[in-house]
Amino acid sequence: MKIEQLEQLIKIVECGSMNTAAEEMYLARSSLSTSMKRLEEELGEPVFIRHSNGVNLTPFGSTVYNHAREICSRIQFLRGIISKSSDRWLHVASMYCSMANAAFADFLRMHKNESIEASIEEVSLQTVLDLVSEGICEVGIITLFSDTEEVTLRKLEQKNLAYHEIAQRQLGAMVGRNNPLYGCESESIELQELVKYPHLENYATPTDHAWEHRMIPEGYPGRYVVSDLGLALRLVSETDAVMIDSNDDEIYKSFYGENSYRFIPIRDYPKCKTGWIQHKALQLSPLAQEFVEILTKTASAVS
Repeated sequence: MKIEQLEQLIKIVECGSMNTAAEEMYLARSSLSTSMKRLEEELGEPVFIRHSNGVNLTPFGSTVYNHAREICSRIQFLRGIISKSSDRWLHVASMYCSMANAAFADFLRMHKNESIEASIEEVSLQTVLDLVSEGICEVGIITLFSDTEEVTLRKLEQKNLAYHEIAQRQLGAMVGRNNPLYGCESESIELQELVKYPHLENYATPTDHAWEHRMIPEGYPGRYVVSDLGLALRLVSETDAVMIDSNDDEIYKSFYGENSYRFIPIRDYPKCKTGWIQHKALQLSPLAQEFVEILTKTASAVS
């Protein structure tokens, strides 16, 4: 999935027609149609209902459109900041990563009396790669899993991006007092023991695809998706939902206060690898280099 595909989708919806959208974007109608078909194939469901008078969004397409608008508005915001050509800015794109958030907070504390511009965007893996490869963000934070690592590394090579690993971490189940597993005596569990409980997914979390691939369809009670980690931690604490994550208890407490949950390592779940990426052709600015050093120290402390 590419950013320009999301921009094309938005334009088509605004125009109500692929023909009109193609004219306004100076694209061939066939090229635009092919781009949207590839987007639908990647997403796995139709986005548009095509008819003689134009196109309409499917219910799934409406969800994709809303997310596309949010992503593109953020990218336009970042491009506007970068256009100021300041040498005192830091822009980071990150898959959900508590270590990156903690490092960013530490970075800003160290520069609290200085005039700088800084931002960190939590987005999907593909968007992190796009933002760094296009030069919109200097540093990207990504997480690799064994079942997709090879594909991701190939994408990095294609986009001329360098990957620097900073941590390998054990994933586990976060459960609250309302989940029977909270009181179990075992120090670790197997993934199959979790299928009896709802799966809670924090927006942009890197673990959802790996979790879904291993879920057993029968008896799967539900899936909750939230856009805020603070809410996710509260739901884990107050319901029987399970969230797959790394053990970042100290960081979570510093950002969100005390929550009543337990972290139980999953025996048959592979460790995840976390690292930062940069464009091979670009040298990091002093601020970006400083952020990377803080991030590396943070990863060493929690791994």
